[in-house]
Amino acid sequence: MLGYRYVGRHKENMLKLLYTIPTPFYDARYVPKSQREILTLLKLAKQNKVELLLLKHLDETMSLPYTFKERFLKLRKEYMEMMITANRIIDVLEKLGYEATTFKSWTPFLAVPNDIDVIILNDIDVKEFKSLIQKLINEYRYQIFDVIPYAVSIHDQRCSNHLNPKIKDPYDVDLYLEVAANKVIYLNKHLLKRHSREVFIDDEAISLCSLSNEHELLTQLTHCFLPEQIFLLYHYYISLYFLNEVNFQYFLNAAKKLHVDLIIASPLSITFDILDAVRRNSIVKASLIFDEFLKKGYYKFRIKELVPLIIDKMRKDNIFKRSLMMQITSLADVKTLQHFVTHLIIRRMRTTY
Repeated sequence: MLGYRYVGRHKENMLKLLYTIPTPFYDARYVPKSQREILTLLKLAKQNKVELLLLKHLDETMSLPYTFKERFLKLRKEYMEMMITANRIIDVLEKLGYEATTFKSWTPFLAVPNDIDVIILNDIDVKEFKSLIQKLINEYRYQIFDVIPYAVSIHDQRCSNHLNPKIKDPYDVDLYLEVAANKVIYLNKHLLKRHSREVFIDDEAISLCSLSNEHELLTQLTHCFLPEQIFLLYHYYISLYFLNEVNFQYFLNAAKKLHVDLIIASPLSITFDILDAVRRNSIVKASLIFDEFLKKGYYKFRIKELVPLIIDKMRKDNIFKRSLMMQITSLADVKTLQHFVTHLIIRRMRTTY
């Protein structure tokens, strides 16, 4: 069928998924043969955060059975609501005198992010940030439901209150002071470039502030490696779509300025391994990492891969180093340590995020 006979059922399904979804570098080469096969591919696509991308392609190339069409329309509606949520909070922040942008939330193809992440690019302290949050609550009907270092989770109540804060919905926003995971600031926000782009919703365009293509790709790949520690097909398609658009030399220079040039090399290496195998129509010479990715449906970065690059970034990036030291110091508190260890174990065990 694909030149990949006898590779194992899960591998075969991953390869079918890769061949079903086109990219800027190759066309689709496979069409699912039954509803059961579509369902199998959708499960893999959902785990890899490309379910909407797959459904959109299938909707354009075949007559989708009702159940799948309904799912496609539901996810598309979620995507549209999330883009409106992003546009609304940035517009409110602009009115209040703040320059803000989404980050790791917009993609060059249809995809439903976990939530909308927005960062305030201005220099503001915690006191001013708390005052801003109160304004959002009192004057603009936002609901606060979680507070973490350098960020707060808020809910746009344009439709309803947040009925279950433990479950994210299309009206939620994580509003950040820094590009951080807990106390660790892994990117300097002052080096990120904001870009206004048009997002089309039911043939109507809204203006959305996101990062430039180069900085969006850098942020997505760094986030994949450092906080999340996992590579999914989502990162593969993001890389290919963005690399087709970016100024590659500018992209590399930006990575060096942000001290993530070695970090992004890891997910990019997996991307190029996958791309090479798909274009050659052969996995005979595939890397061990790609082979593991096909077997599991994801690749978990190993501790031995993470530690040397974290140390390298500490040597070059003083902001990252200071914040990491703050994080380590905070672990002297027993509750903080328990919370940190619990989340680290969950992160190391999960197969998606």
